[in-house]
Amino acid sequence: MNTFNDEKIVDLQQEQEQEQEQEQAQALLPFHYRCKVSYNGTHYQGWQIQSGSPLGEAKTIQGEINSALSKLCQEREVYTLGASRTDAGVHSLGQIFRASIPLDLPISAMTKGLNSFLPPEIRILSAEKCDRGFHPRYAAKWKEYVYLFTIDRSDENLLASPFVHNLVAAYPYAYESIKLQAMMDATKLFVGHHDFVNFYCEGSAFKSTKREILRTEMAKVTAPLSSCLLVPAAECWMIRVIGRGFLKQMIRLIVGAIWNVGRGRVALVEIANALGGARAGSDPKLGVVAPACGLYLKQIGFSEFADGAKFSA
Repeated sequence: MNTFNDEKIVDLQQEQEQEQEQEQAQALLPFHYRCKVSYNGTHYQGWQIQSGSPLGEAKTIQGEINSALSKLCQEREVYTLGASRTDAGVHSLGQIFRASIPLDLPISAMTKGLNSFLPPEIRILSAEKCDRGFHPRYAAKWKEYVYLFTIDRSDENLLASPFVHNLVAAYPYAYESIKLQAMMDATKLFVGHHDFVNFYCEGSAFKSTKREILRTEMAKVTAPLSSCLLVPAAECWMIRVIGRGFLKQMIRLIVGAIWNVGRGRVALVEIANALGGARAGSDPKLGVVAPACGLYLKQIGFSEFADGAKFSA
């Protein structure tokens, strides 16, 4: 008997039942909006309201939006459904969610009005009316994440600044012998269909650990954070990953493995072998879980990904 798989099946069934109950409740609400939201996730326990916990126990992005929506709708019941469940401390530049509400509100109310009830670290960027059948998570064709980190080559440390320490991570190892080209080569290995059993953390339900990565890139940031006079100069890099779906903390473990390639602790062949799906030993992971502060959900695509498209800055 495979206890691990049995527990995952039970978790997945419970999650599906909860979603079905929520969908039925949302169906009773007549007005639906597709909204785009950006947020600084530093002080939040992720996007999703924690199941079984009172709203006040775990401060989440979805919980704040639901509270603001309820105020906008005269304290009546509302529902939201997000496209991506970002973890605690992770940021977003373009999360998409569907809001189901009891009132027919103008678009300005769903943007400016809703923002007036939200804390400043959560901003509704756009909104439009949509059909009840729009399911952000199932309709999404791909998602793009960006991970920002600095390599401190000077006496001044960017992360010593009180303004950005929660918005960018730092390469945690000695930089003198860092192998940047090897890191960039490692980034490319993740493209394609792979079994990411060695690149996720427990805590979520799923049918399979196999995922498809459409495109990756590691590049130096062309517009450095030091362009703002409030922070010292630093070398900033980004790792971009576009995929059809992700496991819990998968990207942060990918980044941790790439960092270990940079310090010479992990070889490219070890990355390739790990992507083959063999789960060896009690802790087969190839690196640390990179800090949440460097991870951004950049955008979500609802049409097929065009591989020839150039990454935007």
